[in-house]
Amino acid sequence: MTGSGQANVQDDKDTIAPEEDKNDFMHPNRLVANWLQDKDLTQQYMECIEKDNLYKDIYKRARDGEKILTIQYKDKFLYILKRATWKLVIPTGFKIRSKLAQEYLLQLAYTYIGHRGLDRIYQELTSKYYWQNSYNDTQEYVRSCGVFQSTKDSTSGNI
Repeated sequence: MTGSGQANVQDDKDTIAPEEDKNDFMHPNRLVANWLQDKDLTQQYMECIEKDNLYKDIYKRARDGEKILTIQYKDKFLYILKRATWKLVIPTGFKIRSKLAQEYLLQLAYTYIGHRGLDRIYQELTSKYYWQNSYNDTQEYVRSCGVFQSTKDSTSGNI
């Protein structure tokens, strides 16, 4: 939004989705493609984002065709442009396989890159996904990991 309350209009040529890396199973395009095959999951995403206080209005505007510079609506999902990269927005309350999507994605990132600490996992997640309080969620997840804690303690001399 500009100071006048008008949304910045985005040219069609600038409307992009993240480029797909066929070897990256954490890539949003791959996950969204799987989610689209599950109509209940897609419906749940839409319901959650329409209730999310942070994104419900912008989601409706984008869904209704308004072009917004840093927001993209594609295949019923919302993307946000942050640090020159399109990221899939994960709404509050969205669940995958009975887990909050944030926790599911944290576990996926942890599996994907291993026990390399907070910064590395946070970088991996935020290169592709966006949700409010993602740093705090990542920090809490890493702190709760027994393997990470035992590795950290054995390398730092703390037992």
